[in-house]
Amino acid sequence: MFNNNEGKVNYNVKSSELNNVSPEILINNENIDNNVYGNNNDEKIEDIKNDSDSSSSSDDDDSSVEKPFLKSKNNDNNDNNNNYNNNNTNLFTRQKIYIDRYLPIKIKDKLLDISRKSVCWIDHIEKGTGFFIKLPILPKEKPIYALISNNHVLFSESIRPGTSINIFLNKPPNKKKRYNNISKKVITLSEKNIIFTSELIDVTCIQLDDTFINDNPDIVFLEPCFDKCIDEELTYIIQYPKGKLSFASGFVQSISGFHIFHTASTLGGSSGSSLLNENLKCIGIHKGGYQRNKLNAGTELNIVIYALCILNDKGFFHEEKVRISSRKLLPNEKDELKNQGLHNSPIPNLYTCSYDGSSLHMLFYRTNHAWYFTKEEARYIRDLEEKNHEQILITIKMLKWTLINLNETIETIISNFGEELEQRQKDIVKYLYDSQLMYM
Repeated sequence: MFNNNEGKVNYNVKSSELNNVSPEILINNENIDNNVYGNNNDEKIEDIKNDSDSSSSSDDDDSSVEKPFLKSKNNDNNDNNNNYNNNNTNLFTRQKIYIDRYLPIKIKDKLLDISRKSVCWIDHIEKGTGFFIKLPILPKEKPIYALISNNHVLFSESIRPGTSINIFLNKPPNKKKRYNNISKKVITLSEKNIIFTSELIDVTCIQLDDTFINDNPDIVFLEPCFDKCIDEELTYIIQYPKGKLSFASGFVQSISGFHIFHTASTLGGSSGSSLLNENLKCIGIHKGGYQRNKLNAGTELNIVIYALCILNDKGFFHEEKVRISSRKLLPNEKDELKNQGLHNSPIPNLYTCSYDGSSLHMLFYRTNHAWYFTKEEARYIRDLEEKNHEQILITIKMLKWTLINLNETIETIISNFGEELEQRQKDIVKYLYDSQLMYM
């Protein structure tokens, strides 16, 4: 959980002024002014000031913030910056042409329908965007109908059974404009709800019960995309930046582990929005801006589906540990991990692994659904020693994590890492693979 009362800083990539207008302005406008797109070479990362101390909860309140990623200490060199600008100039040129000339009326109508019936503003302890989706997690039963957002919007302490969550559909972009069918709904959680959350992948998924679904027939549930995301794939995002319904589009710039780096424009309050492909199926969940590569970031939906499926297969769906990022280990479990070569770090659930004479140092992360591992960089340990834990945790989460996928062979998992592991490191990965969910 991120402390929302300390230094709220938001780093997001603004691709164009057009990307933060209400859906009607963008989707229904047949004569889009090309000049509004501008040249992305002049765009830069900006600090978005947030009125975090304001007690107002009005429609224009800026109390929501997209905050899981802080500014990196290391600045990119000029060559990297030039490559970034050149690449994104091409991306946004294609974006302008696609929207202005080739976007079918049928797609525009569907996007407008999704904005009104599938995306909501979450007004809870934290504020952000959420969306409704149908997930075929239970193959022998009916699908799960769920609300999805970020873990930093709906975190463990805020989604306990008995909690009520206020959401709004078709919330107007400002006070002066009022939609006739604006709808406030309340989701009340119970022990019967499947509630999953994970801090590492920054996702919360809440199953909606039959009563809520039957009482709200106007809600339209998005369909998931099971295909792997690809670079330069077109993406749409419907969101509530600063609590105001808006629309943006962009491209998938790159995939790194379970992260999707994309160019669609967002602001504070966009956290938890769905990333849609050109077929309007969900490919991921937007979670914030990342200064290190000057892009916005999301989590692939497929990693969420994997987590839900593996927890269901193991019969853990309704256990409390699914509602928290990870449980506390017993003393004998800690000792066994240490015997295997995994050493505690000052950050909960993060373990270091290094050997004398080894050039490859590893990090392992324990969640409530899987182990992940990645390559360690020296500066992370230095920052840990300096007790700069909050910032380094944010950076560590954005590393390229390799999932220890129980549905794959150990050889495939090691191959997915992309670098040659030493035998002792392979043995640790195999031990965690064989342990299944014992430490979850």
